[in-house]
Amino acid sequence: MARCFTPGQNCDFTDDCGDGTDEKDCGTSCSFENGRCGWKSSLADNFDWTLGTGSVKRIRPPYDHTMMDETGHFVYLEATPVGLKGDKAHIRSSVWKESSAICKLSFWYYISHKASGTIRLLIKVNRLQ
Repeated sequence: MARCFTPGQNCDFTDDCGDGTDEKDCGTSCSFENGRCGWKSSLADNFDWTLGTGSVKRIRPPYDHTMMDETGHFVYLEATPVGLKGDKAHIRSSVWKESSAICKLSFWYYISHKASGTIRLLIKVNRLQ
């Protein structure tokens, strides 16, 4: 059987084969089209991340970056009428396997035009020894 990827393309966040075989069991690439891919809400905050699709009210994005239409899935936080300054929303991933040296993590986000304030992203890495 011919392989559709080189060793350096395994677990590099890109579906080089078209069927996900080079990213299988890496714990990395996730379009949310087939569930949450191990991403979980944290008990350390007051928010619940929700799996959903685009919104005609435009509180959520009208479409996602994978499907580029309103049927594409993503995780989001529901806007609250009164937010508290400094509130934090945590989301945890499953443990990722070692990836390619050229691997980069992309984090797509959308802030509604009805929202105020800023977003700060903190990525915490726990290295297994």
